[in-house]
Amino acid sequence: MNEILFEALKLVMMVCGLVIVRYLIPWMKSRIGAENLTQAGAYVRMAVYAIQQTMWSDSGEKRKDAVIQLVSKWCAEHRITITMEQIDTLIEAAVKQMKMEEGRADEHK
Repeated sequence: MNEILFEALKLVMMVCGLVIVRYLIPWMKSRIGAENLTQAGAYVRMAVYAIQQTMWSDSGEKRKDAVIQLVSKWCAEHRITITMEQIDTLIEAAVKQMKMEEGRADEHK
């Protein structure tokens, strides 16, 4: 009887291990990736606003390059892997949000 119980327990443990490896680990990796992307997005918004304030007389391309440098450095320091395409998308979204907010601020004057 003990051997049957032991074999059943081994089978249950193997199934649990399979479920963890197959579903839980990829889910956790995707969740951590989403959180890193959210953090990077927040940092990009701050960088866009900071560069806009400090480099307002420079061309848009120079400001974008400065934001890319800041974000790349920050991501490297925080061990966040992000592609240049993702950085570019986040920058464009932050600039659009900034312009929309400026437009609303102008409407209230």
